[in-house]
Amino acid sequence: MVLTDVFLNQKPKITTRTLCIGLSGQIRLLEEQKTYQLLSTSRLGFVGCWLVMTDINSAEMSNLSHNPCTNLQIFIYKSQLSDQDFSAIARVIAQL
Repeated sequence: MVLTDVFLNQKPKITTRTLCIGLSGQIRLLEEQKTYQLLSTSRLGFVGCWLVMTDINSAEMSNLSHNPCTNLQIFIYKSQLSDQDFSAIARVIAQL
């Protein structure tokens, strides 16, 4: 599924170095200075976590959450995070 996305999705990919995640699933990407809401379609796996989120400030937020093609998706490898950070993200995803 990820390989399919690489070939079919022609949108530029976003590389993010810093993000802040709240207990309610709000994510702030510091480089973009935007706030997103983590969606329940986010997944946690053995090698990392797949974060699916939608822009909170968008007027079409309710429509975006039902259309997976318009949601922002980020994969974070487990090795890129400390054990504490990975555990915190896992708790937030489990609460959604």
